[in-house]
Amino acid sequence: MLLEEHSYAARFAVLAAGALLSAAWVHAARRLPPGWPRLAAALPVLAFNCAAPLMFRPLDASDMSKPNEMISAGMVEFAFVWLCSYKVLAWVCNRGPLVRPWRPLQFGAIMLAPISPVEEHAAHASHRSGRQAEHAGGAAVMAGAFAAKVVLLGAGLALVTYVPLPKLAREFVYTLGIYSILSFAMDGPAAPISALLGVKVAPHFDAPFLATSLSDFWSHRWDLVAGNQLRNCVYAPIVEGRLVHGPPERRPAAGPKATAVGQQQRATAAQHSRRRRLLGMAACFLVSGIMHEVQIWYMTGRTSRGLLTAFFAAQVPLLLAERWLGPQLRRLGWLPPRPLRSVATLSVLLLLSHYTWWAAYEKYGVTQAAIHSLQQLSKTVLGSGQ
Repeated sequence: MLLEEHSYAARFAVLAAGALLSAAWVHAARRLPPGWPRLAAALPVLAFNCAAPLMFRPLDASDMSKPNEMISAGMVEFAFVWLCSYKVLAWVCNRGPLVRPWRPLQFGAIMLAPISPVEEHAAHASHRSGRQAEHAGGAAVMAGAFAAKVVLLGAGLALVTYVPLPKLAREFVYTLGIYSILSFAMDGPAAPISALLGVKVAPHFDAPFLATSLSDFWSHRWDLVAGNQLRNCVYAPIVEGRLVHGPPERRPAAGPKATAVGQQQRATAAQHSRRRRLLGMAACFLVSGIMHEVQIWYMTGRTSRGLLTAFFAAQVPLLLAERWLGPQLRRLGWLPPRPLRSVATLSVLLLLSHYTWWAAYEKYGVTQAAIHSLQQLSKTVLGSGQ
């Protein structure tokens, strides 16, 4: 662990100072041309981001009695190693939110906070834009969402503490806990950023437990901030066939004799586009799995040995099967009602996570340590209020 001899407050102060310097550095380099010049400027920032979670004490699964800062390490990994680094890498490739002409404070907030600003042009993009073009609401809406997630997290903590639940039911509550922690970690910063800096923020989550399909869950409801960054850094470059974004290539106008050739070329391009979209989708899930392996390593000093990657990799064949099955059911008039589709979607995800995600978290004591940390925090908060 870096700076082990220093207090938590001192290490957090170092983290905050380094983050502000990183944002100022990237903002100063914003006029560099995309590609190698920006990458050279970004390398110190990426190195700092990768070192940031090492300032916090990981969980020692062999001795659970040792104090740890596992939750801090995991959240810092998510904010810096994942979201911030991906925003910076997107900027290197002339993509993502940092290429827009923000004021300095807006630029820093968007780079460092776990948020995605509204992208008005995203609705007209050639590749799928998810929910980036939507406005999640103003500061009051974000503050309300933040408070709601705190209440939900408290209710879930009470359930797993005082109620003997079956294993799958407990894992569902754990999933609610992840949703609550991530959501209020995003809604919390989004409220002042929206109110003080005038940045319109795109949705973070949208009632993921009402998803009627796996596609609906991943594309429109679950952790949309991470999804937006994967779209900018992984999906869009693959679909476009180029890493650095630029204006579309101009093609000479074709005469009448070239019509047949042009139609054939367009058909071939459409086929290639479908393949690229499939490859882009698969790459996004693979990268997501790898990033979760990185996260659990920062939290525990170990990877899941592929279990987390397997959870995300399995989404690809499941989504392909869903794409084939949906039209078949519609054609036969057998499409189930929305509530039943939601139950089926959540059941598939919960069952798959039981053998992959939660198996890894249970093996390394992550769930137990997280519950213990939240219980201690709850006692501290409630005790201070008396």
